[in-house]
This record gives sequence, C-alpha cells and structure tokens, in this order.
Amino acid sequence: MIRYYFDVVIDDDVTVDEEGELLLDIGSARQEASRTLAEIARDELERTIAHLAIIVRTAKGPVCEVIFQWDPKSLQ
Repeated sequence: MIRYYFDVVIDDDVTVDEEGELLLDIGSARQEASRTLAEIARDELERTIAHLAIIVRTAKGPVCEVIFQWDPKSLQ
C-alpha cells in the first residue's frame, strides 16, 4: 500500500492534504481523485471557477494531476 495525498486546487487556492490515504496503486489514486473532483465540481456549480484540479502525490512528490476543464463562453 502507498500513501497518496490529494491537494485540491480551486483557482489560486490550494488546499494541501496533510493526511493522505493508503491505496493499492496509482490507478486507485486516479479513481479517487477523479471521483473527488467530480463531487467538488458538482458542489461548486454556482461559482465561476477558472481552474479546478487535484494534484496527486506521494511522499516522493507529484505523480499525476486530474483537471476539470470547461469553457463558460461556449454556453452563452
């Protein structure tokens, strides 16, 4: 098991995950990050957010980034 940390980025604000979560592999970490990012996006529908992401890292450093991207101009 590997401890993965999920740092949440909303625009210029970064919330650093201090605890992390023990997971089997990077695939499990990607799934968790994707699920969490979708929940955050759903909860923040009323806000205008330019950048929404989760940076997944281990104690050795970043391993991947999951990004939620949309173009609000295309909806006008």
